[in-house]
Amino acid sequence: MLLCVCAALPRSPTNLTAFNITSTSVHLRWKSGNGAEPIESYVIRYRRRKQGVTTPDAGYQELELIGGSRLEQVIGSLAAHVTYELQVIAVNNIGRSSPSNTIEVTTRESGENETLIIFGLICNFLHTTIPLVDLRS
Repeated sequence: MLLCVCAALPRSPTNLTAFNITSTSVHLRWKSGNGAEPIESYVIRYRRRKQGVTTPDAGYQELELIGGSRLEQVIGSLAAHVTYELQVIAVNNIGRSSPSNTIEVTTRESGENETLIIFGLICNFLHTTIPLVDLRS
């Protein structure tokens, strides 16, 4: 009997989503594509969306996350009120997967709702319930 153990590139991560979007950051979450070989790391690729970009891989910045069990990450140092394209790539000992689904995220305008988010975090930290009042009106 002949037994063949095949090694392969990882499958692409799936279900890339964004939440907790501020003027300078976005929180990403995805599902592992996994595969025959364990995932060693993930690479988050992001770029400003530009009209007329015809090269799929042009202009991406990359952030490598060590540890294949990590399925979410905050990307910071983004510009306010800018649309970004984001993808995730899985890496194993053979190489890189194809990119995940591409999502577009527009960061908030500077100062938009950020005071309320910080205030909410302070309330959670103090374990108190304080009604939030919208002071923007």
